This record gives sequence, structure tokens and C-alpha cells, in this order.
Amino acid sequence: MAIHLLAKHRAREVAFPSLRFLKKTVQRTASRRRLEEILLLVLRALALGLVALALARPRLSGGGKVFGLSGVACIVILDNSLSMSQDAYGVSAFDRAQAAAREVFSSLPPGSRWAIWYPCNQAEDDPLRILQARPSTDIQKGLIQAEATSGAGHLSDLIRDAVALLREEKSSASELFILTDGQLREWEPLAAQVREIASDRSLQSFIYTAEAGTGSNIGIEALTISVRAPLPGEEARVEVKLKASGEREARTTASLYLGGALAAQKRVTLPRNGTLSLPFAVPLMTSGWVTGLVQIDRDTCNRDNRAVFSLQVREHIRILLVEGNPSVLPRERASFYMASALAPLGTGPVKPRRVLPGELIHQDLSEVEMVCLIEVPDLPDLAIARLKTFVRGGGTLALIPGQEVKPDTWNQRLGARSDAAGGLLPAPLGPLHPYHQPGGRASKRSLAPAELGHPLIAAFASIAREALRRTRVDQAFFIQVDGDSPARVAISLDRGEPFLVSKTYGSGHTILWAAPPRPGWTSLQARPVFVPLMHTHAYLGQSVNRQSVLQAGARLVLAGPERPGRAVATITPPAGEVATVRRPRSSQENPLTFSDTWQHGLYTVEITEPEKEKRIFAVNPAAEEVDLTRASRQRMVDPLKRFGAVTHTESTEELAEAISAARDDIDLMDPLLMVVLVVLLAEAVYGAGRTRHAQT
Repeated sequence: MAIHLLAKHRAREVAFPSLRFLKKTVQRTASRRRLEEILLLVLRALALGLVALALARPRLSGGGKVFGLSGVACIVILDNSLSMSQDAYGVSAFDRAQAAAREVFSSLPPGSRWAIWYPCNQAEDDPLRILQARPSTDIQKGLIQAEATSGAGHLSDLIRDAVALLREEKSSASELFILTDGQLREWEPLAAQVREIASDRSLQSFIYTAEAGTGSNIGIEALTISVRAPLPGEEARVEVKLKASGEREARTTASLYLGGALAAQKRVTLPRNGTLSLPFAVPLMTSGWVTGLVQIDRDTCNRDNRAVFSLQVREHIRILLVEGNPSVLPRERASFYMASALAPLGTGPVKPRRVLPGELIHQDLSEVEMVCLIEVPDLPDLAIARLKTFVRGGGTLALIPGQEVKPDTWNQRLGARSDAAGGLLPAPLGPLHPYHQPGGRASKRSLAPAELGHPLIAAFASIAREALRRTRVDQAFFIQVDGDSPARVAISLDRGEPFLVSKTYGSGHTILWAAPPRPGWTSLQARPVFVPLMHTHAYLGQSVNRQSVLQAGARLVLAGPERPGRAVATITPPAGEVATVRRPRSSQENPLTFSDTWQHGLYTVEITEPEKEKRIFAVNPAAEEVDLTRASRQRMVDPLKRFGAVTHTESTEELAEAISAARDDIDLMDPLLMVVLVVLLAEAVYGAGRTRHAQT
């Protein structure tokens, strides 16, 4: 501005005889001079502004950001799931991904804010998950502590969350790095998830696919134990499901070890991308914990080649009979006949014990496998709550009404409206119906199996039909089972009314009788079918036919001791430090939990308070990570294109070049100074020409 004012032209006054022609000339040139002066002002102001901008040393990044990348917001998702342990030429995919992560962090501009996210074994409050500036020592710490786990990754969920977080950042640039083996299962749900996030195309994404093994892989996808009851003398069936991943037929040898000794071995062939179930027989010789493992030959990914299992063989089946009949004569109580059927000679694997209803709240239900409520009119709220916890944890509850039971009370206290899970009562209890009255007109009713395949009938189906037909029913409560009922009818009256029904409740079972097994109600206690029926009740809660192992990353739930108060458990993992879990004396929570289960193997739990107890948990690799099929480049890149540029690389060298190209800054100081010189030159030439024109 000062230059402009100093250089402003002042016309000289010259006396001239006649001014009438000059007046017309001045009027014509006044508007032109005003425009010239404005143009000169703009040129000189532009020169000054460009000089100031050049002194700020601006830079132009590859992403189009002016003033360059003084710092970026960067999230690195480093896949540490089971499949990353696969080997290629002596180096695991996870080791290659770690090398790529070091390349990323070494290239970060000063002032960058970064975070490392792992799909497995990373707590939500881990400081490394927070996007912030950190010293370089934190980078090494975060990478050294990480390792490939036996768990299943949730890569697509992390990518969605990272995209949403980076889009909220105000940094000059936002970058997302995904370092993985490209397992297809991890990428399948991504396209649907990213559609939920609005697109502004401001994110730079880099996908590094770690080189993986090229050979076929066979993994143990599941392990199941089936046994009638885990008692000495029984035989358990251990069945493993194998899955092949590859484009050709695969062969392997599966070996079963018990207590470290080889017990069985089988050679199998799997079709390409096929599955195979392989059973083994395990004899249960003595009581205590039985542990073992199934192992197949080494291949591309060794972490999925072993599956461990554990099974507690109990010396007895312990049953609690809660009798509500106050009669002093044993033969007038249904509990007498039930105890006689469960242990006819007072010995054997089934050990019944009788208590009164008022004593139930003082019993430790973790010490029994089955509870029978026999002719009990009602129970306190605390006792009902403890029974629900017992059945949800896998126990069996038999509900047997009697003369003093009021159906409305049972329906209200134990029925469907008592909790969100549908209550302990399998079906509503209706009014009492007398079918045979002494001295009156006989209306004899008998029993019949409603479903021979029902677990309560299947064990003695060959004799059930005839033995039940000869049973006389004198009176019974009506059980209301409709088409939408969760109850399953095992035995019915000869005209179709339900007599014995069951349903699942949590992990356990509840069984409802229509009448107690004693004289005056039925003759069931005198029939040969009564003993096997009662033993089926006892064995129902002991049957093991389930996925008997945990998946890596799942919580160990140490259900019990049930009584609130102080409890202490010591947990020994397969490797690493021993952990202690405590429950304070004032706590009202029942279960103890342990979440750090990312290792593969047997976890030994020693409960030291309030009573000593030992448990063994088997933790196996994630079944979802067995299939190593890789996603195509297009499937990985396309979802992230909605948010900006995406670069896919398969080596650290390619990744380094891609990062350099994306962050290649252009220094704008020299070009701006050149523009200033051009502007000043144009102003000088234009100003000189204007002066000459004015002089003429």
C-alpha cells in the first residue's frame, strides 16, 4: 500500500491559452485512470500477500492438503487372530505383519497421533487403543507384547469403528492401516457394515496382506463329548470334526492321548474344502478328572491341530429329595418310594438324601445334580431363586405335586409369569381329577408312552409300553399343554392327557408329574418301569452331550459356591503367571469369572475358600479361524473406497512406497516467491507504461 501511495502520479499544471478541449479529454480518461489505479493496488497487495505466505513455508501433500503433513491421525489394525500363525517359508504371517507395522510407525511425521488395535486379547481400556501422540518407546512396547492368539478375530467390526473414529478427527490427514492375512471370513460382513457410515472420502486406507502358506490346511473345527453319565465304568465318546482348507485332497493322522499316553490313532483322508467327523471311545475307569487331547499332523497352521478336553468323573450321583408330606408313616410319603427306586439296596452310584422344605435354603445345591420337590405346597422366595440358579447352571428339577398342593399357587410361584425364561414349571397345573374311588364306580386309567424317543423313556422303550399300560392311575392333576407350550410330553394317560412332561430351563431340565408315585394315587411304584424311570431322572442331569470345551477368549465362569460371601480361586493357565480371583465377603454375586483365556490348553482352577475344590477347563482355538480361504483384492478394497483412496500391498517394500507416495509433500515456498517476482515485474512494467502515457 505504501509503495502504491509513494508511486502515485501527480499531474503538473501547465498554463495553456485555451482549456475548452482539455476539459473533454479529462472527462474521457478519468474512468480509465481509476481502473488502472485499482489494478495496480491489486497487483501490489497480491505481491505482499504471496511474500507473507511464502515465509510460512507451505507444503502440498499427495492428498491435496495445503501446509503438508505436519502430523497425521493414524490407526493401525494388526490382526493377531489364530489364522495369522500360519507359516510361509519359516516366517509366520503375524511376524510379517509386525514388520509392516514397524515400517508404518517409522514413517509417521512429527506430531502424529496414533493407536494400535488388535482383534484379539486387547482390553477396551488399553491405552494403546486411544488415538494420541506417544513417544517411540510405546511403539516398540505395543509391538513386542503382541502375539498371535488362538482366538477368533473381529476384524470387520474394528475396521468399521476405526473408520467412524477417524472421520471425526480434525487432523490434516487421517490414515487407516489394516495388516492381516486377508482371511475371507473376516471380510465378508464388512461391505454391509460400512454402508451405515456416511461417506465424505477424506480417509486414506492401506491394506497389507501378509504372505501366508500355500499348502493345504487341516484344522480341528469342533470337539464333542457324549456319555450317558460321567461315572466309573461308563464309556465316553470323544468326537472331533476336521475341516480341510485347500484345493486338493488332504491326508492326516489323528491321535488321541489320555493323560499323556497314546490311546488311539486313525489315518483319514479329507476331500478338498471338506469336513469329516472322527469318533474315539474313552473308558472312564475311576472317579476324578479325565483330561486328554486329540492331535493331527503338522501343516500350514499348527495352532488348529490340537484340541484338548476335560471331563469330571463323579463317584456318585447326588440327589436331594425335598419332601412336603408330614406323615410319619414312610409308606404314605412319595419320597420313600422314590428313594427306594433310586437306591434299592442302599448302595450304588445314586445317593438320594431327604430334607424338609425349610432346610432347602441352607443346602449347597452345587453339591447335588438333581433336586426333587415332592408334595411341597410352597417355598420361600429365596429357595425358588436358588432353584432357578441351580437349573440354569445345568441341574435337574423334578416337580411332583401332592394332596396339599394348590395348582394356582404353583402356577403363580413357579409358572411362566414368574420370570422372563418361562418359569420352572414346564406347563400350567390344572385341577385334581379323581379317576378311581373305593366303593364307587371305577374309572380305571392307565399310562402310555407319548414319545418313545423322549430322553425319559428312550432308555427302557422296549418295556415301557406294556409296563405303563398295566399301571393304574387313581387320581392326578391336569397338566395344560397346548400347541405353543415349550413342554415335551414323555408319558400320558390312556386318553391322551399329559402325565409326565419336561422342558429345558437354561442349561438344565425341569420335569413335572401329574401325580406322586404312592398308593392312593397310582400303582406306578409297584411296576417294573418305575426303577428305570427314576434312574433316568437322575442320569438326565448327568448326561454329557455338548461342546465340552471353551473357545479361546471366552470367560471361565466358576459357578459356585452358591452362598454369597468370600470366595477365592487360583487359576493356573497352560503357560504364564498364576492368577487369583477373589469375591469379597460382602458380595452378593454368585459366580467368579476369569476372562484372560487366550491361551490354548488346560486351565486348572483351585477353589480354596469357602471349601476346597478342583476344576479343569479345556480351552481350544477358535473354530472360525480353521478355514484359511483368502478374500480377493476387490472384496477387501471396494468397501473402503467410499471413504477415500485405498492402497493394497503384499510386501513391506510396496507398503513403504505407497506411504511415501501418499505423503509426498511439495515445498511451495520457492514457487510462491517466483510468483511474487512475476507479479512485481508485471506491476513495474504496467506502472512504467502508464507513466509514459500520462507524460504524452
